[in-house]
Amino acid sequence: MTCNECGTENKDGALFCANCGAKLDRATSERQGSRCPQCGFENPPEGRFCARCGGELKHRHHGLKQHHRQHAPQEHHKRKNERVDTKLKWHPGLVVLALLGGAFALIAGVELFVKKEPEPPLQIEETISSDRKVETQLNEIASKFVCSCGSCGEQPLETCTCNTAIEERQFIRNYLQSGQTPEQIIRALNATYGWIESEFTSLVQDSTETSAALIKKNLISTNTGLQLGQVTRGANTKLATHADRIEIFSHFSCPCGQCGVDELKDCNCQHPKGATEVKGYIDGRIAEGKYTVAQIINEIEAKYGGRKVYGLNEK
Repeated sequence: MTCNECGTENKDGALFCANCGAKLDRATSERQGSRCPQCGFENPPEGRFCARCGGELKHRHHGLKQHHRQHAPQEHHKRKNERVDTKLKWHPGLVVLALLGGAFALIAGVELFVKKEPEPPLQIEETISSDRKVETQLNEIASKFVCSCGSCGEQPLETCTCNTAIEERQFIRNYLQSGQTPEQIIRALNATYGWIESEFTSLVQDSTETSAALIKKNLISTNTGLQLGQVTRGANTKLATHADRIEIFSHFSCPCGQCGVDELKDCNCQHPKGATEVKGYIDGRIAEGKYTVAQIINEIEAKYGGRKVYGLNEK
């Protein structure tokens, strides 16, 4: 059945054109004949040659089909072109977005599940005494102990390089410089840190209670209530701040040797190596922001002296 709109030949019995969708009119299609292009005679629609002149008939629907192919509606082509342009324009963008999203998700997943290695603790510097006798006695005392940190595999105290071992050796050094005997220092060191070698336990067994009592008396001040050893351990890795000034001052008497003031924090003398100079030096070290409380205390002791020692003068 021929479509009256576009000339497409449809199946018999079809109600709408398969090409353009127009409604098919069987009666009109059957009534419409084929006009001869030679003589103009109206022939039956199924005729192939003109009944008058014998010329070949060109059916209307063939021309309509060709006309439809050549002159398709511009709107249809426009919509098709728009669909093609849309695909070309948006498809690469979606791919890029998907790749970026996947990359961000991967990075987030790695940061979430991969554990960061903990930063190593700040290594403190050991202040070696220029007095060779002090260092010799220090090594002799340290040889009777192992490092007390518990993570060095019981390394000898005189050779271990961890922060705890440095702290213990400085403990010995400070008391040697203050005039304490090796026997007193061994007892004090064992009472504070422990870990004396088993072959030397007899050096501390007869006076363990006495040494422990002496260590308990080593209060820095009534305000802080902290023991000397505790302050040193607490300051291993924490950088000193302005809030630590009084704690550092409390370790020292005025070292000038002229005013005789027991507390550095209470003295403001202008003597050489006096309170004003020492306090200024401490404030300068704190302002640099790279020294711990223990490091500043040890440096002041080595440079100026005047560090206080509690209780160990008793026997």
